[in-house]
Formats: sequence, structure tokens, C-alpha cells
Amino acid sequence: MAIAIVAADPGYLSDNNLALEEELEVELLIATKSRRQTAQNGKPPRGRIPHGLSRTQLMERKWKRAGELERRWAEAEWVRRSKSRGLLPQDCSDEERERFKIAATRNGSGS
Repeated sequence: MAIAIVAADPGYLSDNNLALEEELEVELLIATKSRRQTAQNGKPPRGRIPHGLSRTQLMERKWKRAGELERRWAEAEWVRRSKSRGLLPQDCSDEERERFKIAATRNGSGS
């Protein structure tokens, strides 16, 4: 099974890392700011994407359109944290899986 989405914390946000998206043929979901900061920035961008934006600016723009992106990031983060703990999604009950997704969506932590 190939990796389709890679979730990462803001510390991994750089134009060099974002350039790997095309090379590795994966979708990168790298947080640009805390969820609170993103929510305070107002409405999501509308209209065409301006020319000349850096990859970092494009990722920030992508996060401002969150909604669906937040859900996908939480799911990818859940899988990443589960694997680091030696758990696979199929090893957990539905209740454990749902509890982790809710916690990841609220504050970015799986604990």
C-alpha cells in the first residue's frame, strides 16, 4: 500500500520539504500555524490563486480553506501516531478510534 497523505507539524514547513510533494507523489498536509491562529485570521481566501506565491504561502492558503482538510489531517495524524505506538487502526475498537480523532481535531494531540 502506497502512502497518499503525509501529515506534519509546523516545524517541517519549508519550501524544500514542500517541493518533495511532487517528487514523492504524495499530498502533504503540513500545519502552518496553530489552529487557534488560523481561526483568528478571518475568512478563507476566495478567487484565483495569485501568481508568484511561495510553496509555504500556498500551504497557508490551503489551510485557510480548512474544513475537509482538518478532517483528513486528523485521520492521517491518527494513523501516524497509532503506528508509532505499535497500533494499527484495525487493532483498535471503534470507540478508541473515534476518541482519538476527536482529540486530534480539538488540539492536535492524540492523548
